[in-house]
Amino acid sequence: MAFTIKQEQELFLARVEDQARRARERGITCFLGFLDDAQRRLAEDGLRYSGLSVRFFGGYEDAERTIVGMSLEEELPDQIYPIRCVELRWHKEEQATHRDVLGSLMGLALKREAVGDILVEGQRAVVFVTDTVAPVLLRELTRVGSAAVSCREISPSEVTFQRSFQQLSGTLSSLRLDCVTAFLANTSRSRASELVRSGLVLIDGQPEQRCDHLISQGNKISIRGTGKFIYDGETGRSKKDKWKVTFRKYQ
Repeated sequence: MAFTIKQEQELFLARVEDQARRARERGITCFLGFLDDAQRRLAEDGLRYSGLSVRFFGGYEDAERTIVGMSLEEELPDQIYPIRCVELRWHKEEQATHRDVLGSLMGLALKREAVGDILVEGQRAVVFVTDTVAPVLLRELTRVGSAAVSCREISPSEVTFQRSFQQLSGTLSSLRLDCVTAFLANTSRSRASELVRSGLVLIDGQPEQRCDHLISQGNKISIRGTGKFIYDGETGRSKKDKWKVTFRKYQ
């Protein structure tokens, strides 16, 4: 049965409220996630007046996907979060991307919320997962895309690299979402408008179907089939009086 976006949000908020109730009534620390941007915003709103200490953590500072911890205790240290870190390595003559890694993990029938950030660098990747999922990766993950991989568990403190980005720059006549989408997806303005109106473009995790929506510095823009971007802002005007803009594309 397919749910509407509103129904999915209501079901998610019910899960948040259930965990918050358990934390209050039993005096224990409860966790939920890994959450994407949209879920995190919903959880922040739902827990604002819960009377609990709330912290979002994904295994390292500035993690994209995070687990929310809820407790009557004032402190929620890193060590209590049910997060483990698995390193994947492949031979230098082979290649694997973030998409390859995620696809292989989903091929193990894992739930998306059990997988946090995936950091790829050279011939290795680091995957943050829930503690119940780590043994599955260590036991069953042998290939990523066409590459044979070896897996070992490491401490999050051993992770010495961050998520990588591709820098993008150009000029825009307008900061409207349809214009921005056309630039990022390298498509026509009319096709970009179709993507926006179809709900295939998200701003900070939420579908935005207004073509005239103006983006702001720091917005995270996701385009189905193209990728995810961060808008770093304008750097001035061109000779033709267009905005000079810079983006970062998640690798």
